[in-house]
Parts: sequence; structure tokens; C-alpha cells
Amino acid sequence: QSRNLLFADRRAMRPPVAGTVARGAALGDPALTAGKVGDAWVETIPMEIDAEMMQRGRERYNVFCSPCHGLSGYGDGMIAKRADELQEGTWTPPTSFHTDLIRQREDGHLYNTINNGIRNMPAYGSQIPVADRWAIVAYVRALQRSQNATVDDVPPDIRAQLR
Repeated sequence: QSRNLLFADRRAMRPPVAGTVARGAALGDPALTAGKVGDAWVETIPMEIDAEMMQRGRERYNVFCSPCHGLSGYGDGMIAKRADELQEGTWTPPTSFHTDLIRQREDGHLYNTINNGIRNMPAYGSQIPVADRWAIVAYVRALQRSQNATVDDVPPDIRAQLR
């Protein structure tokens, strides 16, 4: 807080630029930015899910998640396979998204895992924007549904075509 002749106002401490937010500060609705309301995970994605969001989720999933979790979410991605081949004893296999534990987790919990990481999985919050994190969660839910679907999930007008 000393004087600095470089600036016209002679202050060394510069005033904050209007509209800036400190790094790490929460922006907007915590349900959207943190996946939580208070201490509780949000149950469902707090955004409208449409075809464009699902396509974006698939694209981002394939870039960031599939190398470890695999294209279908069973934890059998190329990095996981290579680590298994090396048999170094230090690898923690990625979780399959098709276990009861993961299927029963709230959407906010999955969002938080993408944002902050879990166990050996790194945090992707600095690389993946908020909307894309939710798009990935939506895509993971679609993967889960595709592997655990029942006849009741098929639209009635198409059921008749099934064997």
C-alpha cells in the first residue's frame, strides 16, 4: 500500500476491475456451479436437457472420460487397459458407471466428481466449463440407461416391432 509514481493516482494497490470475481469464488446458483444446495447434492441436472446438450456431453465424455472409463462406461478405456497390462500394482481401476452405487448417486455428486476429482481421478473443473460438466453427467445417465433398459423404456408405438 505504498506510493507508486508509475500510476496517475500514485497508488501501488490497483482497484479491482468492475465485474471481476475472485478465482474460486462461487458464481451464481450453487446448485448449478457446485452441484449442491446447502449440504445436499442436487438430485437432477439443474439445466434443460435437449439433443444439443446430449451431443455436447457425448463429445466431452469421449475427450475427457473415455480414455479411462471407456466408450460405454465400464472402466475399460485404453489407459485402464494399458495400466492393467503393465501390472505395476499402483493402478486404481476406474469405476464402472453401471454399478448400483454409481447409478444411485445424485447428479450433483457426479458433477462434483468431474469438477473436483475423486481418489486417483483428477479434477477437471479448470478444464471443463460448468455447462459441459452437466452435459457429461447427462450423457453418463444416458449410458447407464442404455445398459439397464427395460421394455418399459421403449415407446409404446415401437414396442410392437420388438421380438
